[in-house]
This record gives sequence, C-alpha cells and structure tokens, in this order.
Amino acid sequence: MKRFFAALAALSLTLSMAACGNNSSAPSASSGADSSAPASSAADSSAPSEASSAPAAQGTGLYPGTPDADMITINLGSEPPDMSTLTTDTTGSFNVLRHTMVGLTALDENDAPVPAIAESWESAPNDAGVPNMKWTFHLSKDYTWNVSGAEYAQYVGKPVTAQDFIYAWTQVLTPATGAQYSYMGFIFKNGEKFFNGECGIEEVGFKAIDDYTLEIELENPLAYLLSQMAFATFCPVNQEIYEAVGEDKYNRDAASMFCNGPYIMTDWIHNDSLVLAKNESYPKAADIKTPKVKMLMITDSNTALNAFRAGELDMIGLSGEQAMILEAEGQPLSTYADGSVWYFQFHTILKGLDNAKIRKALTMANDTDVFIKNILQDQSVPAYYFSSSSLNGVNGFFVDRLPNEGISFGFDKDAAKALLDEGLAEAGMTLDEFNALGYSILTDDTDTALKNAQYFQEQWKQNLGVEIQIKQMTYKDRVAATHAKDYDISLFGWGPDYNDPMTFLDLWVTKGTNNDSEYSNPAYDELINQARAEADPATREGYFVECEKILNQDMPCGPIYTRMRFYVCSDKLTGMTRTTFQDINCNTASIAG
Repeated sequence: MKRFFAALAALSLTLSMAACGNNSSAPSASSGADSSAPASSAADSSAPSEASSAPAAQGTGLYPGTPDADMITINLGSEPPDMSTLTTDTTGSFNVLRHTMVGLTALDENDAPVPAIAESWESAPNDAGVPNMKWTFHLSKDYTWNVSGAEYAQYVGKPVTAQDFIYAWTQVLTPATGAQYSYMGFIFKNGEKFFNGECGIEEVGFKAIDDYTLEIELENPLAYLLSQMAFATFCPVNQEIYEAVGEDKYNRDAASMFCNGPYIMTDWIHNDSLVLAKNESYPKAADIKTPKVKMLMITDSNTALNAFRAGELDMIGLSGEQAMILEAEGQPLSTYADGSVWYFQFHTILKGLDNAKIRKALTMANDTDVFIKNILQDQSVPAYYFSSSSLNGVNGFFVDRLPNEGISFGFDKDAAKALLDEGLAEAGMTLDEFNALGYSILTDDTDTALKNAQYFQEQWKQNLGVEIQIKQMTYKDRVAATHAKDYDISLFGWGPDYNDPMTFLDLWVTKGTNNDSEYSNPAYDELINQARAEADPATREGYFVECEKILNQDMPCGPIYTRMRFYVCSDKLTGMTRTTFQDINCNTASIAG
C-alpha cells in the first residue's frame, strides 16, 4: 500500500506515504502506506525473506480497552487525504482501503499473495517465447459493490466484473486522471505508450475476455506480479457507478464510499473519525471476526496515549519514550519493521539545493545515532541507502550487498563542512547568502514531527552554520504542497509497495509522478529502463547497485534511518496484522472474551 509517506512522525500509525516505484518518462511507495496461492497459480518470488512482523503482545489486564462489545477503536493518526484507488498514494488512505477494497489478489498475514477476486490464474509465454508474460485470471462471481449511502442503493449488489478492472486501469493510465501511481500501469504491454499518447487503449496489454475472465500481457518480466495485483492502484472501479457519482464525490464521504471488501464505511467525520462495518455481502464475511472498526484521527502523541489509557482506544503507535514508560509499567509491547526509509527530500532545482555537494553536506551533518537514541528512542537504525533493508535481493537482502560496492556514508561533521564549502563555491554564494534564501524544512503538524525537525535544525546550525526554518502543515496539506513542488526540504518517508528494489529506486526517474524533488539524471533513467527489461536476476540487481551509487553521489534525498515501530494493543484486541507491506490490517483481528 504502502505508499507517499507523511512527514517525519515516528508516532502516528499512518503518517506516511506509500512506497512506490517510478518509471521512465512518467511517475513511479505505500504506505503505504501505511500485500495462499491456488494450485493453478505460478510461484511468486516476492514473499518477504525476513520476519517483518511479530504477533501482537498478549495483554496483562493493565488496559482492557474500549467498552464496545462489537467494535475496536484504533488511531489512524490523521485524515486520509484521498480515498480514490485511482489517485491515492498515501499510507493513511491505504490503511482504510485495505479494509474496504480488494483486487485480483490479496496479501496474507505473511505478505504472500493469495486469491481474492481472482479465484485462479495461469500464465503463458508471449509471442517471443518469454515465459510468464501472458496471464489469464478467472474471477469469482461472488463479489459485489456495496455502499452505505441510501442515494446509491440501486448499485448495491452490482457484480464486480472484469470490465471494472479494465476501466480502473485505463483511468490510472490516462494522464488527465492525475494518478500519482500511473507509472504502475506501465507493467502492461504498451502501458507507457498509451500514457504518452503513442497508441490507443486497444493496444494496451489487458482485456476482458468475458465478465469473469481477465487477460493481461506484461511489458517486461515481473516476478512480483501477483503481489503487485494486491496493491490498491490495481483495484477495480465500476464505470457506471463512478460516472453516476462523479469524480468530485466518489469515495469522498461515507455515503459515496463504494466497497467490495470486508468492510463498508458507515460514518466519516472529516479530520475526526470514521467507522467501518462488516460487509455482509463480502464472500468471505464469515472470516471477519470484528463487526466494526472505528478509526480516530489523533495527531498528538500524548493525547493518543491518554486516550488509550482511558479506554478510548484499542491500538496506538508509540514513540520510543512512550514505549519505555509503558514497558516499565509491565505493559506488553509489539514492534515490527514497516520497511520504510526516512530521508530529507530536497527540492533539487532551487538555488543552492541544486548542488549535490550541498545536499550531501546537509545529510552528513546529522548524527543519526544520537537522533535515534535520544529522539526516536526505539529500535530504528541509521540508513545509508535509499532502498529499504526489508527488500529481497538475489542472495539475501539487497542492501547487504551495497557496503561491498563502496556505497555508504555516515555522520562526519568535518567532511560535511568541507563539502558544504565546496558546494557553496560551485554555486557562487557564501554561507550568509545561502542562509538569506530563507529555506525551511516541511513536516507534519504533530508534536513528534516538530521534535524531529528541531533536532535536524539544530544539527545544521551547530555543525554547518546553516539556518533552516521549520514549516508545519496538516498531513493532507503537506502531501498537496509536496506534489505541487511547494517546499524546500521535506522530512519524508517511503515504504515498499512490493518486495523488490524497484519499488524504491524508480521513484527518482525524470518527471516521475512521485518524483517531487524534480531530480533528473539521464544515466539513472537508463539504468531503471534496463532493469525493467532485464529477466536475469543477477544482471538486474547490478543495475540497481549502479542506481544506488548514483543516488549516493547526487543525493536528491538524504537517507536518515530505517524505521522500526512500537505499538500497543489493549487486552480486548487480538490477531492484528502489521507487517512491512500491510501497515494496519484489522481484517484478521478479533475481540477477546
């Protein structure tokens, strides 16, 4: 789902943008956002190779939870900015959509792809004889559309068909839609050509054979296809419903929130809360053990903790400091690796910030070990690459190969100061002139985000003499400002959408829709294009290594840390799924007792 990530806020459950990938000439997350194959399915190599989550800790009676017998209440953290599967790219939105929508496949509690609307599938070679390039998906006839709004009652029970997928994917690839993840549609044969206006939709590699048979052809080999089909961008949209409701209203409120998944949305008080109720028409409704899920939007960490202690919340994320307090009380805690890398995103076309040495100096001037120890106070670790440590490589994790390739950097204030001086000289300005530009670091409006930004602000001042202001916005507004390129430096996070380095590295392709840094390097673009077309895993990984080398040199983003997350559940809540590729999943949750 994962995901853009929101500004650097380690506490909230969903302050992040989904992980993504990018493509050559068009855009490339979560979030997240915040991912058991049938006998007829081909093996999917994207299943995680590390334990990305741990079972939620069992309660001790310290915090029994909310009083509702049929509902759990969790902290979503902030208002989901966009709930349309066609256009959203934030983990907060994906964390809601994971409960209301389902695609061809879904992810089980171990992040492995399992059948969903597609009951089975098979693959075949393309005309050139390349295996697994053509896929046929056989859809269940049991999935239908549902909505809580009485004004749309005529659409309740309308079947989900193959044509709903064709319509959705066509819209994602249509530039006028403004899909941040439009590049994801480039996996289909001629998808990028259609996006660029070079061919008609009839030449793109997907078609409905009949109402319940869907055929696709890939542009390039894609080992993680079945996992990627679980991502929200590939979910269906019914054309008749979408056009009747209208783009300006579709999925904007509870009454117009169309669902085909485990839950439907019954209430949505914007910037406050939303309520999901079990969708009785969902084919696997018997597997859903929690009748209702309420999601609050509390941005302040102490307010959320107090609400948990008061029995108003059943799950919250914790800062490191809060985790230590609760642990001292004897409260069991849970933790998991969410797969995200947090970094400084530089607006690379701005004066001064257009110099790679200045960007690298700003990155190296921060003592990340001290930041983790004193500010985050959790199990996060410094990041020296853009790719997440959770991603598979040819042999083990991809990032484990990078130190042997000479790709690394670390905190070194003297080297950072020397780089800054060189960069300023190349840019033809003094330090005072750079400071006079009045640049700011953009972050969310949470207390945790402010504390994080203040640490980096002070590090830059002490170690470099650089003066950077802090600018805070709501999550929704920060996302909008970032996409509008209205920022200088943003505290940012990126999490994986699927288990492959491409989900991180294609972010930086020239003019990619999620490349809000406006970074461009033709050599980098070519490496991504070569990786897309390469079938041999070892050769493909070599291209990714070269990409990391370029990022280390050009530094459009300054990696800070890879995140481990603490959270706590009340005694009432059991069975939650929280993993690298599923930030929040209540579909597996139960109410104890």
